[in-house]
Amino acid sequence: MFAGEKINGSENRAVLHTALRSNLSDSEEAQQAHQHAMAALDTISSLIERFRQEGITDIISVGIGGSDLGPRLVLNALTDFASKDFRIHFLSSADGLYLESFMAALSAEKTAVLLVSKSFNTQETLINGEALKAWLTDPGRLFAITANNAKAEAFDVPADNVLPIWDWVGGRFSVWSAVAFPTILAIGMDNFREFLRGAADMDAHFLNTPIKDN
Repeated sequence: MFAGEKINGSENRAVLHTALRSNLSDSEEAQQAHQHAMAALDTISSLIERFRQEGITDIISVGIGGSDLGPRLVLNALTDFASKDFRIHFLSSADGLYLESFMAALSAEKTAVLLVSKSFNTQETLINGEALKAWLTDPGRLFAITANNAKAEAFDVPADNVLPIWDWVGGRFSVWSAVAFPTILAIGMDNFREFLRGAADMDAHFLNTPIKDN
């Protein structure tokens, strides 16, 4: 796994979510993956400053499955570390009741929308995305976290507003990636990097500790 071998047999892919949080392999694939992951965090840091400068106060994160449950779980667990800079709202259901309640309670001028879908084919996410895109007063506040940049841009997400997820990250492991953007906004980049470092410590233990003590 750490070396980037294609151990996902059903999709013939590497399983390199460890590279999102640690740099423990000398393989070229793993090293490149780690560099991509760190570059994405730098981009997120810049976006956080941009949100502050633009007066964004609320974030609606639209996703389902691993695109929703992981970031939501981590934020619930780390609530004590949350700042008051941004309010995070998670939307996974295509039931219009939830969508309408957000649009009624929030200011479109102060809200950014994150569409989180690795394939950018998830119907529930796109249904909610269409409505929120029409609601936003500024299309520049529509963002995507996806592996399918072309589809996101065809959906009118500005190219500079697309954050990456890669085919070597399974959805259930994506919380260590830009998929956690809403969580990062809530707890801050420093705390998120601590979260990654804790996972990296466990990766090192798993990789290096004799099996009887592992």
